[in-house]
Amino acid sequence: GTRTDTTRGGGAQNNNREMTSIDKEHSLSEGRVEETDGNKDRYDMTKNPHGVALFIHNARFQEGCVDGAEAEDDAGGMAEQLRALKYQVVVLRDLTSEEITAVCGVIAGKCRVENLPAGTRERLVQKGLYNASVHVEATDDSFLCCLVSHGALGKIYGVDGVALDVSQIAQCFGAKNCPWLNGKPKIFLIQASMHTAIGKTEAHMERADVSALVDESDFLLSYSVYPGTPSYRVHGALYLTYLRMALKSGAKTHADLHSVLAEAHRLAEERVAHLQQKGVVEYVKQCPLRVDTLRYKIYF
Repeated sequence: GTRTDTTRGGGAQNNNREMTSIDKEHSLSEGRVEETDGNKDRYDMTKNPHGVALFIHNARFQEGCVDGAEAEDDAGGMAEQLRALKYQVVVLRDLTSEEITAVCGVIAGKCRVENLPAGTRERLVQKGLYNASVHVEATDDSFLCCLVSHGALGKIYGVDGVALDVSQIAQCFGAKNCPWLNGKPKIFLIQASMHTAIGKTEAHMERADVSALVDESDFLLSYSVYPGTPSYRVHGALYLTYLRMALKSGAKTHADLHSVLAEAHRLAEERVAHLQQKGVVEYVKQCPLRVDTLRYKIYF
């Protein structure tokens, strides 16, 4: 859709005096957060679209793949829900680690598609990067990234089996590399589990140090599982299934994103508990994890 922009009139003042250089520097460093509004409790989410939602969906790995129909249901349902939330959605499937890095650079506005190596550019176009003009803009009020792949906590795998740190992906959209998102929320929804044989459960996540995942404000990383717990697939990924449901319900009730994620986590855990009682899955609790440096609430 066509992006719309709204502008704010007037400059911030304190007791009718002009902003000092320190005030101006602080205002710029905080992006679009209004420092004079002491009652502010939410990010500005008024644009339509809000910005770009990058959806990377890896299902077909060199060592095998998950069930094709379930994987397509996961991708299609989530992409549709992100569009309903007023994001400009870019869906890319089965990317190598090199291609993931390249795509993040393009979406963050660090490089242009035509400047990528010819082979990488052609493969990305084949995998879904049809609109080379889609990237983060200064008028966006947020950025969202959904990563579906194999992985460990803090890592995501390309289809070539090479791991990338989630922090490396997140940093592409941080203040240094993507200043247009400075002071604005960066949301990462991550369904990543270590894959073994195709089946109803997937192997336990590896343990990792979560403290290094993000080192600046305005990030939210929501993982499908906590380290040491499994991520279940029953007719699709349970986490994505209930995340879609919670996002749809939350949009209708105007719930904030924290409440939406809590509802998705609750529904997924209750579903797993029900399946365990029926003996469908082993008795291991699925426990999602959220890494959060947001300063305000998010309402879509």
